[in-house]
Amino acid sequence: MAKFLFIVCLLFILLFILAGCVSEHVDFYEPEIEIEIPNEIPDTNDWEEIVFPLRRERGILEVYVFGLSSADSILITTENYVVMIDTGERQHGHDIVEALFSRGIFHIDHLIITHFDRDHVGGAYDIIRFLGVRNIIVPNYHRESNSANRFREAKHRVGIEAYVLTDTISFVLDDATFEIVPSGLAFFIFGNEEDDADETDEDIFIPRENDFSILVNVTHGNNSFLFTGDAMAGRLGEFLEQDEISQVDFLKLPHHGRHNRRTVEFLNAIKPRYAVSTCCHERPIDQRVVAVLENFGTEIFLSIHGGVSARSDGYVLVVSQ
Repeated sequence: MAKFLFIVCLLFILLFILAGCVSEHVDFYEPEIEIEIPNEIPDTNDWEEIVFPLRRERGILEVYVFGLSSADSILITTENYVVMIDTGERQHGHDIVEALFSRGIFHIDHLIITHFDRDHVGGAYDIIRFLGVRNIIVPNYHRESNSANRFREAKHRVGIEAYVLTDTISFVLDDATFEIVPSGLAFFIFGNEEDDADETDEDIFIPRENDFSILVNVTHGNNSFLFTGDAMAGRLGEFLEQDEISQVDFLKLPHHGRHNRRTVEFLNAIKPRYAVSTCCHERPIDQRVVAVLENFGTEIFLSIHGGVSARSDGYVLVVSQ
């Protein structure tokens, strides 16, 4: 009898433990919260910067650099595919989602996080939770911060694994070729998330987190695009070591248009026709960068004035703000 009671008690304990495990699992993978899709974008100052044109026609590639001041988020669309590079700050995620919903975009084929600074990964939580993100590409290093941790939590909630980029990959979406290039630097110095010092006059290079930024090259017919994250001197030095460097039509300036000891050499190598700086009044584009670009006749756009659109048919490239 005592043995029977012992077995019954043991079974009861096991059932209690299993019930607790199931409850915890269900609570963690809770259903996604529904976002109300607006019939039209509200006419407020917050929305003025995030309204963007979108047609998605055959043979057309469109790029939109969101007007998020000094934060980065870039949308690239072809007829059948959507790519996003970075996600702005935490407060931008929800607005980006609603802006995409209002344009009939409910999924992202490739989400590329260039690096884990909060002004690049901060909005990822909402974007991953509320949009159907099919693939995520991240740089090959680990970062502990609120923004990076929320990004990982969102991935876990929807059950998607990120592809950690260790070698250059390329793929074709409709008639556009994407080349995704990782940093090859071997060392990483952990720094403060707010530390924005540049390396203008340093003789000895110490790689920083920004130097692990993923670079994205896009080719659409005769038009070329280069997105550089927050690349600083070390990362630009890697770029300049290539055997062949071609002129670039559209450049998202590295590190919000700030200057470092490789900036002039980098810009001289690619001589962009158009350049966009994601900057703000407190941290404006460096005038040394402006001077170099103006010498080439480059047309410069600043995100503080609103979003920037580029439209390519493979021959003609039209950029506007």
